[in-house]
Amino acid sequence: SNDKLAKLIETARKAPTGRNAQDVNWMVICNRDEVFKMSSMVIDYYRSVMESGASGVNLNPHLGKLIKEWESGIDVILHKTPALIITHAQKGNHLSFVNCIIAMSNLELAAAGMGLGCCWAGFFMAAAAGYEPMKEFLSLPEGHECCGAMMTGYPRFRYHRIPPRKQPVITWRM
Repeated sequence: SNDKLAKLIETARKAPTGRNAQDVNWMVICNRDEVFKMSSMVIDYYRSVMESGASGVNLNPHLGKLIKEWESGIDVILHKTPALIITHAQKGNHLSFVNCIIAMSNLELAAAGMGLGCCWAGFFMAAAAGYEPMKEFLSLPEGHECCGAMMTGYPRFRYHRIPPRKQPVITWRM
């Protein structure tokens, strides 16, 4: 519900920000048609990137498979998410970008306590950063950029533990 999403964002907005800037802005998209349109635009973006030779773009080696799955009717981009939560901030301000990522990380942690599941929308984030049609579709305020995106909804599965993690790499300097 919108109330639950608003409570989730209310919790996440209390994340610390550099210089206490509190410069994280939020957009929540719950319209299924818009979510589908954005998934389609992400596929269009990656098709254009692959056709152009992908200069300067870090290509996922599975893009071809991803596009084929999309063409077979599977939304492999936003997974028909009931809610896409986006953070945005002043373009080019590295501190604001980091503040948005910190807020989204807090959102992800808070979601579990509310019975919600989250998944970072990395393919979407790349398109939102580099694809003009997506930027126009989002209609962020002048001078803003998408800094993070999270698919949010009720999880189909309940996990009893987090996936195994690698041991930390630590350099101690005393």
